[in-house]
Amino acid sequence: MTSSERSQLNRLVFLIHPFCYAEVKPGEPTWPFALREQKCAKLWLDDACKLGDDEALAIVPSRIDGDAPTEKFIEGVSAAIGSRCIPLRCPYPSTTGFWDVVAQDSEAIVSDLRGAFLNQRESWSREELSTGLHSRGCVTMLFNELEARNLAIEPRSLRADAWGESFDGCVTKYSLNIRRLLGLANVIEIDFERGVPDASFLLEAELVGRFELGADLRLFQFITSEDKPTALYVRTSESPGDQAMQVHVPIDPEQVSVSTKQCGRLWPLPVEDRTPWHKTGPRESPQELVQSADAGLIVPVSSGMVYRLAKAPAYLMAEDGLAADEFFGQTRRAVSLS
Repeated sequence: MTSSERSQLNRLVFLIHPFCYAEVKPGEPTWPFALREQKCAKLWLDDACKLGDDEALAIVPSRIDGDAPTEKFIEGVSAAIGSRCIPLRCPYPSTTGFWDVVAQDSEAIVSDLRGAFLNQRESWSREELSTGLHSRGCVTMLFNELEARNLAIEPRSLRADAWGESFDGCVTKYSLNIRRLLGLANVIEIDFERGVPDASFLLEAELVGRFELGADLRLFQFITSEDKPTALYVRTSESPGDQAMQVHVPIDPEQVSVSTKQCGRLWPLPVEDRTPWHKTGPRESPQELVQSADAGLIVPVSSGMVYRLAKAPAYLMAEDGLAADEFFGQTRRAVSLS
């Protein structure tokens, strides 16, 4: 059956790694994240069950062998929208099952590796490659599922959104890779209201603005629960061959701070890294992630990574004395340096 004979989807929603905190109990350290997840889960279910005939939900579970909350969710959505609920239970690259899924993608995988080695030299990380590979497996599985369900997409016009966990982690890095692999002309919109953040200071934050600052740059603006104006720069597409991206923000370096999502300090110096490094495996080389230059600040752009610090979230925050309107206006004038 050709794509012209299949039902055309005009919108595709990706739900990435839902229900990570489903087993957390009240009083445990991550309970605030579980509460946020419960709010998001209601939105996921309500909105997914209301998807129109030209819309579908693709789910990338965190556990391929299944977990009760995710399976119950899939069952409920499938009852409402039928075959337009599409679980993508793609095995991870460390298993033989993954390589069976991508057996026909060997040339594309070689291209990813070539880009990583030649464009990024020694700076790329296992996390980038693992995410890029698994995203490719999910996309391969998605195309197979679309064909089996008599559905089709048009990459030049498809609208897409991303929900799930975490907003500033897997939702970002998977949606950026998936956009590239699907060849989507439109950005996959990362929905903060339907995402559980890793940054604790975003759990009760309000998203007050989202802007396109270029072909591959997005700006998210927040007011935290402590009334601190905050900005985050995010890419819109990612591959293992992409070098780290930076922006120059025309803002007084003495009026702002920059934080990791683990509340580690990137600015002002000295750096306080709170990244939860694994006990094994290489760490990224020391580098100046944030720098003062040309009457402003150079800040990393996030690709949602955790262990590639140059591609991890860097939250720019206004300090006391800098008005929110002024801060937000200056962050919108950022210019990409990549």
